[in-house]
Amino acid sequence: MKLSQWYQFIKPNLNFFNNGFFEFPFLANSPELFIESTIKSPGSKHIIEDQVVYRNNPFIKGEMHYREIDEGLWLTITNINFKHNTIIKSDYAKDIPSEHYTITFTIFESEVKLLNTFIDKVPFFNKFWGFKKPGTDVGASFYKGSKCEFYIFYISPTWLEKHIPLDKLDADIPFKKFLDSDKGFISYQDIVPNAAVLGS
Repeated sequence: MKLSQWYQFIKPNLNFFNNGFFEFPFLANSPELFIESTIKSPGSKHIIEDQVVYRNNPFIKGEMHYREIDEGLWLTITNINFKHNTIIKSDYAKDIPSEHYTITFTIFESEVKLLNTFIDKVPFFNKFWGFKKPGTDVGASFYKGSKCEFYIFYISPTWLEKHIPLDKLDADIPFKKFLDSDKGFISYQDIVPNAAVLGS
C-alpha cells in the first residue's frame, strides 16, 4: 500500500465514530513505514535533523521522536494529548511484509476515572508494557484529555536471534511460553500477579 493509498484509507476512518470513540488507524508493518506514515499524516511537521515529528490534528496533539539504534532495532518515543475519545489501532498493508516484534511501555494520565481497554475489551492500567508478535492486530482506547507517553522498540527477527539466545530460554518462563504459543500479544498484567498494585 502506497502512502497516497493509505491516506485515502485513513481519511474516512478518521471520521468513523463507534460507541463514543473515534477510530485512528496506523500502519504497523515496519518501523520505517510507521514513521513515514506519521510524517505524511495530516497536521504533521517533520524536523529531519532532529528526527522528530510534531503532530496537531483534530484528534491529537504531540510529538514523536525516532531513532535507529542498531541495524534491525528502532525506538520511537511519542507524547500525545488526546482531544477526543479515541481508539488507536494497527493496520497492515497487505503487499508489505510485517516482520518486526515490538515492545511497548506506556504511561498515561486521565481525568476520566474509568479503565481504559485494549481493542479486545481487556482493561489496562496507567502504566503497562506489552510485547507483540509481527502482524498482530493491537489497539487501545483513550479518553478525551488523556496525556500519554509511548516508548516502542521495534525488533527484527535477525536482531532478536543475534542478541537473545531464544533456544536457551527455559521453556517454563512466561515469555518463552508466549513465544511458543499462537498468542500474538502479551502484557505485563498477563504474567505478573497483582500487576495493578505493582504498577500504581
